[in-house]
Amino acid sequence: MKPPIINKNHFIDVDDVTVEDLKNEGSDANAKDGKVSVVKVPIFRKTPNLRERQMGPAEGMYMKDAKVKYGEKNFKNQGETKEHMLQRVYAEWETILKDSVSKNQKNVLLCTHGGVVGNLSNYLVSDVGYKLGNGLTVDDLKFPFSTSLSIVDVSKEDLKDGCIVMFGSTSHLGAERLRVAADGTAYSC
Repeated sequence: MKPPIINKNHFIDVDDVTVEDLKNEGSDANAKDGKVSVVKVPIFRKTPNLRERQMGPAEGMYMKDAKVKYGEKNFKNQGETKEHMLQRVYAEWETILKDSVSKNQKNVLLCTHGGVVGNLSNYLVSDVGYKLGNGLTVDDLKFPFSTSLSIVDVSKEDLKDGCIVMFGSTSHLGAERLRVAADGTAYSC
């Protein structure tokens, strides 16, 4: 049997959607009229816990201005630490997974910033023990492209047993087509 193909003309049914709560995320994800980009969406929930790292007094400044005011190495250290951001995001991740299991959901979509996706993905592999799918390496888990798609499979029996099967794919935006096996073989861990 051929695996289903996901591209700009196909949809994935999802059971739940959680988005970062700032206005731009809802519009970036095109979360309106029951659709988020290439995904059919029943409803979505907003949370501040998927926001990017809070930058304190450097928040909202142009990067070049923040670097001048606070220094090339210090401008990122004016607000929330990376560790605190990861605690906040991972706590939300666990909440979403537990809620999904309790509702017997299969597919859950999260929409947030690339920095959050990259940092969470690295944390899931290095600290939680998630595996990487065929062809993925830790070096691949960098800042993903805008509007990219990452897929993480998680065991309903053990939420710490997961596999990042795809990271930062933009094939749904154009000419390339992404194959995802229904039985998990294409990107299995």
